[in-house]
Amino acid sequence: MDQVLLSMGSRKGFIVISPTLLCNNNCIFCYENYRDNAFRAVPSVDELFDRTIGLARSTGLSSVAISGGEPTLYPHLTSYVRALTEAGISVCLLTNGRTMADENRLRELVEAGVGHFHIPLHADQEDRHDATTRSQGSFRQALAGIQNIMALRRESIFKFSIVQVVHTGNVKRLAAFIDFAARFMPDYILFSSCIVENESPESQQELLVPFQETVDALKAALPAIVAADMPVYLENVPPCAMRGLETMCLDFHKYNRLRVHGLKAAGDRGLPSFEGLEQSIKSRQRARPVPCGRCVLEPFCGGVYRSHLAAFGRDDLRPFSMDEMRAMIQTATTPAQQDTAHA
Repeated sequence: MDQVLLSMGSRKGFIVISPTLLCNNNCIFCYENYRDNAFRAVPSVDELFDRTIGLARSTGLSSVAISGGEPTLYPHLTSYVRALTEAGISVCLLTNGRTMADENRLRELVEAGVGHFHIPLHADQEDRHDATTRSQGSFRQALAGIQNIMALRRESIFKFSIVQVVHTGNVKRLAAFIDFAARFMPDYILFSSCIVENESPESQQELLVPFQETVDALKAALPAIVAADMPVYLENVPPCAMRGLETMCLDFHKYNRLRVHGLKAAGDRGLPSFEGLEQSIKSRQRARPVPCGRCVLEPFCGGVYRSHLAAFGRDDLRPFSMDEMRAMIQTATTPAQQDTAHA
C-alpha cells in the first residue's frame, strides 16, 4: 500500500490545489457540476504559489496534487508547476488527459516538473466513456494523451496512474476495464466508488452502488488483477465492507497515514478567490453509524458517506472484532497474502 501513497506524495501527506473548477468534460457523477463556475476569477501564479507555499510551511508537507475541474485549463499551469518544482515541491497532476494529446504540451509539463500524471478513464469502450463525460471525442483524446505519456516515459522518469469512478453503469465491467487499462502500463489502477456530496443533485443518487456489489465485482476481477501484475486499489469503501481485500482498501490508509490539506478555486458564492479544502477523506460528508462503535478499526476509519447510508442503510457494515484483526495481521505476513497485496 505504501507504493500508492508514495506515488501521490510523502507518507506524511500532500496538499491538493484546485486552481480552476472549469472542465472540458461534464461527467455524470461530478459533484462540482452543481456549482456556477462562470464568474470565478483566475488566480495569478504569484497568488497561487504564495498560498501553496504558505500551506507547505504550515503543514510541513512537500508534495502537491494539482486538481480541478480540469487543471490544464488554468492558463498559468506550466509557470505554477515550474515555480513549485524550483521550490523543492513535488507535483502530481490530476487531469483527464485530453490536453496531453498535444505531445508538446505534455513535454512542457514534464520539463516544468510534473512527476506524476493521474488520469481517469471512464470505460474501456468509446461510446460508454463519452456517454459518461457527456463530451464527444473525449475518449479518443484521453487515449491519445495516454499513448503520448507511454512514449515519453521511455525517455523521462515520471509516474502515471489510471483511475475509474465506479457507478451503476460500469460496476459489472471491472475485469474488462483492468484488462484494457493494463495495456497502458500504469504504475497502478485505482477504482473510486462513486460518491454524492451533500450539495449534489438528487439525480446522482441513482449512480451509487452498494458496497457489497462493488466488492463482489472486484473479487470477480481478481484473475484480471493477477494477469495485469500491477497494484489495484479501491477507495470510498470502508475496510469492514472489504473483507478478503483489505490490502486494496485505500480509505483506511488515507485516513490513518495521510494528512491532506488544500485550496479550491472559489468566487461564485461571494467568497474570496480560494476556499479551504477539507482532508480528501471528506469527514464533513461522512458519518459513523451505530455499528461503527463496535468496530476495532473505528478510530482509524473515515466512516461512511451520508449519501450512501441514505440510499442503502447500514446492513453492509460488519464491524471488525479483535480476533478478526489478529487473524488478518497473521495472514498478511504469509507469502500468499503478500502476492495478493502486490497484485
